[in-house]
Formats: sequence, structure tokens, C-alpha cells
Amino acid sequence: MKQQETVTEPRFAVTIIMVLLVVVVILAAFLRFYKLSQIPPAFNFDEASHALDALDILNGQLTLISSRLSQVPMGYMYLLAGTFKLFGTSPIVQRSLTAIFGLLLMPISFFVVLTLFKEDLGPKARWVGIFTALLTSTSFWAVNISRIGYEYILPPVFALMGVALFWPGYQHERWGMLLAAGILIAIEFYLYVGSASFLPVIPTSVLLHALWQRIFPKPAKPESSIRWKALIFFSLVIGIVALPLFLALVTGTDPEVKRTLQLSIFSRAESPADLLARLIKSIISHAESFLALSGDMHWRHNLAGRPILNPVLALSFVAGLLMSLKRIRRLPYLFLLIYWSLTLLPSIVTFGDSPLYSRMSSALPPTYIFIGIAWTELYWWLNNYLSSSSFGLQKLASVLALIPFLLVGLVWLPIDTYQDYFLIWANRPEVAEEHDTTIIEFMERMERETDPEAIFVVTRNVQPNHEVIPRPNYTIEFFYQGQAPILYIFMDKPDFRQTLTRELANYRTIHLVTKLKGGDEKRHRNSDSDKLLPFLFEKYGELVGVEKTDAYSIFTYRLDSNHVDFEAHLRPGVPPKLEPLSYVIGDQVKLAGIRHRLEGNNLLIDLAWQPLLKLHVDYTVFIQLLDENGERVTGVDVLPERGFSTLDDQEIMVASYTVPLSDEIRPGTYTLLIGLYFFTGDNRIDSVGSVILPEPVILE
Repeated sequence: MKQQETVTEPRFAVTIIMVLLVVVVILAAFLRFYKLSQIPPAFNFDEASHALDALDILNGQLTLISSRLSQVPMGYMYLLAGTFKLFGTSPIVQRSLTAIFGLLLMPISFFVVLTLFKEDLGPKARWVGIFTALLTSTSFWAVNISRIGYEYILPPVFALMGVALFWPGYQHERWGMLLAAGILIAIEFYLYVGSASFLPVIPTSVLLHALWQRIFPKPAKPESSIRWKALIFFSLVIGIVALPLFLALVTGTDPEVKRTLQLSIFSRAESPADLLARLIKSIISHAESFLALSGDMHWRHNLAGRPILNPVLALSFVAGLLMSLKRIRRLPYLFLLIYWSLTLLPSIVTFGDSPLYSRMSSALPPTYIFIGIAWTELYWWLNNYLSSSSFGLQKLASVLALIPFLLVGLVWLPIDTYQDYFLIWANRPEVAEEHDTTIIEFMERMERETDPEAIFVVTRNVQPNHEVIPRPNYTIEFFYQGQAPILYIFMDKPDFRQTLTRELANYRTIHLVTKLKGGDEKRHRNSDSDKLLPFLFEKYGELVGVEKTDAYSIFTYRLDSNHVDFEAHLRPGVPPKLEPLSYVIGDQVKLAGIRHRLEGNNLLIDLAWQPLLKLHVDYTVFIQLLDENGERVTGVDVLPERGFSTLDDQEIMVASYTVPLSDEIRPGTYTLLIGLYFFTGDNRIDSVGSVILPEPVILE
């Protein structure tokens, strides 16, 4: 370490710093606990998954990796299980656990910086510590991940506690401290798999520092020898404690690490040149988030596009980074640079369209330590300048020099974060959807269902690159208390018809859920793009109701029986609620059944179609309401969502149509003209045929 500089300690420095530390903790507590039961809204998919994993632990299911989310260790869930055991199972308990660790980050940061830099900076170390804690307390990045009920704020806390114990343990070969430091740092890996990048930070820093001194020795300064026993012992503790999780991730027929690699730019790159381009793009994008140029575009983690640092802090960050690079021969600064660089790697190598601040959470402490270094040097310069000035300000110098930093740190930054987080971010509809407010609304609709024969059906699909494992909605699973079950149908699986036959036995009222909004549901919105389920449910039943809200759409079908065989080739016959017909149109299609009814200003018509041979053209259906003179008064032309070409020979398809009735249509007796046509080249229309039904339609 460098010999301590001769510096003039500002008057009442220790008292000022201790008072500031108390203020910082109070400020941090406000930003982390204020309206915690309301903001973030609802309870998102990952939070619910963690809660369910914690409940599994309480029920005796002890595992190292989550069975619900891929590549997620269970460390946080064990902490959460204990918290649930003590204080009950609820979202506010879960988020409070995270917020407590987010609050602990402030005093821990202060004391770690003091430990790390005290020998090198002397009294300045306290100021680096207090500025680091202050800036962390008001950081939108830190506030956000401290208020959501998952693990991302915990790794920095455990890492810093390990660092605080390592340095004195290493310098004085205190084996107990080294043991505790190694365990704490290894625990970080059990909290978030990306934290593995921090495991080698301390040993790498010590070894590189020693190597640097050996290659570039300073004659006036003796080399500091490596305490090999202490370093090896510490490294072994980390390795031994981390080993079980490492083995769990890399072993098995489908190892978790395989999915991690699928997310990386290495698996997505098509060539070495493409890999290099992706890596450069990722590094630039991450740099922009620290330089106040752009940021994480994901609403769950950020006010989309908001950089980590504003322009003032970005300049301070660059200054602190450059100062650390200049002092890289000194171990604390080398450690800090390696710490920041390696902990950014998980986000850099899994880059998609923008950085993910959650994956960067381990880099949070060194980011603000860089700024704390720059602010300390500037504050020290201002204090010395005012102390040596001829303005008679010597006694007030330390306070006057501190004023601009207090205005920025205790006024501007808290107000800015409060406005961005509580007034803007919390009220964005994208945030409400990401945190499953819409799922809660849908779940409340499910709980109102009283039909004992009702079931809700939600579709799922596997992503083309297999990044997403098809799974239920854990927010619903955690909260739902209703009687009607929910069935998730995986449309990519070839046996989904068999699954329908088995799972829908004993149910006749089918609520098909579409356009369900939610943080995880957007991945599955096109899972039934071919409309197979509506086709099947209309094939073996009829549409009896439609509900549409901003959160979801529900199409309700009533099946012909509660033991439908969805694998059967043909529908057994025309549904009993339709009147059987036998009109052949164009020698190709039979109009096999009809039902019509009035609803408001609409005439609702259900038609049963049966092809007499295999069709290769999708026909447009036209329905016209004719008056007593055979004149058209209203009508519709509809191309069915499921085309006629998808029907098998002799298969029956039931389709519904809505004919609008204007106020100008007088009460009386009308008839229906129903027919088919199709388009040929140059938009020509070829008629297949039509039929006028003798049964009257009476409008009253």
C-alpha cells in the first residue's frame, strides 16, 4: 500500500460524517420502504415463483436450483422461507426482506470503503465511504432492485461483507475472518448465478498486484509479499462452498448451464466476425448506460431508457475511473477496477437489445465508489482552497466545501429519483403489466366463476430458440383461491389433442383465455396463431359468450358433452341447439344446421358447414337479410378464421356470424340468403352457389 499522504483533516470531520451516515440511512429507508405495499404494483411472475419455491422449502422440498425458473439458485428462497416462517406468507413480507438488504447496503458500503482505503487514503477514506453510501441511497438502480421481491440486491451486500472481512483477515492471517469471508462470497453465488464472476475477484487482484510489483518494481518501495497460506485458504473456502451448486449447474442430462450458454452472445453469433460485432455492441451499450447516454429498455428493471447515471454523476464516474486507472499499481484501486469489470461480464455476454440492470447489480458498489473517489478529491481540494484563502473562511471551510455535495446528494438526487420512480415509473401502464396487475385482474375474474363444470384454458408455446421453458403463470398459482381450475395447453406438443381429451373430461364450460396481458404472458400471445383451439371447441361445442377487457379476452364454449374426444376424426353430428338442414351449395358444401337469435341491434347466426369432398379453396360466406320483395336490407361477408380448406371430408364446422340491424329496418317477416364465393386472379369473384332458406326471420 502507498504511504499515507499528509493531509489536513476538515474540522469536525468525524462528527459530520457520522451525522451524514445517519441521514443517509434514513433517506435510504424512506426510498426503499415508502408505499412498499403499493409500489411496485401487484406481484410479478418471478416474485411469485420465488414465493412458491420458498413454500416448497417449508414443505420439505430442499433443492439447490429452482424447479420453476431456469438457472436460478435457491439461496434467496431459503432466506425467504425463513422469513415466511417468522412473519407469514405475503408479498409485503417478501419485498420487505429485499428492502432490508437494500438498506443494509448503505452502512456496509461505508465501512467496506473505510476498510479498503484507510491505509491508502487516510482520513479521505471516510469521505469516499460516506459519498458512496449517499449516492447508493438515492440511486434509481439501487432503489428499484431493493423494492422488488427477488435476489438481485443481495449479492452486493454479501460480497461487500466478504470484502470487509477478507482484508484484515488476509493482512493479519486471521483464519476465522478468512473462513467467514470465503463463505459469504460463496453464498453470493447461491443467490444469483451471475455472481460467479465475483468469486475470483479478490484472489485475482492480489495475484495481479504482486505480479505487477515484480515486473515493475519501485526501488524506493519494498515489494509486498503474498501471504500464500491465507490466500490459498480463502480461495479453497470459496471453491468448496461453491462446488455443490457448480456441480448441480453443469451435471445431468439437461444441465442448467446449457440454458445459460443459450442466452449468451456466443451461442447467438453466426461467425467469429458476428461474435466480435455483438461483443463490441454490448460493451458500447453498457458504457452508454454509465455515460448518461442510454439505458435498460425493460420496464420491470428501469424507467425504460434511463441511464444509470445522470450527466453530473457520469462525469464524476469517469473522473473516478481515470483516477483509479492512474493509481492501478495500488491494490485497492486494482481490486476496484477488477471488481467492476468482472461483475459486468454476465450482462455483457448475455446482451440482447439493451443492458439488463438486474444482471449488472453486482457492479453497483464499485460504480458508486468510483464516484465517491472523485467527489472526495474535489471536496478535499475545495476544503483546502477555502482554508488557505484570505476570505476569513478558515473555520467554516469544511462546511462550505460540503454544501454543493449536500445539495446534489441530499436534495437534487433524492427529488430526481422520487419523481422518476414514484411519480413516473410507478404509474406507467407498461410497469403495471410487467408486474402482473393485469394477471391479478384476470385472477379475480376466475374467482367469480361458480359453474362446477367450468375450466379456464390458457395456451403456451416453446420459443424457437428454447430460451423460455413453457410453464404456468406463477402469479396465478400463488394467489388463486377459486374453484374453477386452469389448464395450460402447450400448443407445440404433438399430443395436445390427447391432453385436451384427458384434462377436459368432466368439464363442459370452457373459458378459452386469449390476449392475456402480463409480464411473462407476452411470450405466449402467439402460441395459438392458427386458432386451433377455437376451431376444436366450435367443432365439438358452440360459442356461448365473449368477455373482453384491457387485461384479457375470454371466449366461452359449451361442449356437446363432458367427455369429448378431441382426437376423433369427425364431429359426431350437428350440435343439438342447431336446427338440422340439408342444403347443398355448389355440389361441394352442405349447409347442415342453423340457429339465429336477436341480441340488441344484431342478428346472431350460427351455421354448421359440412364439406362433401376435400376442399382446396377458402370460401367467403355471405349472409343477406331479404325483405318480402327479395331486396337486400342488410348483410355481412365473412372469411372464416378457420378456412374451409382445413376441413376434412364430411367434417362439420360450426361458425358464428353477426348481422347488424339498423334502426331503419322495420319490423316484419324476412328471409335469409346464404351463399359462398371465392376470389380468383385480378380480384375476380367466383360464386360457388347460394340458397334462400324458407324458414322466416321475424323482426319485432
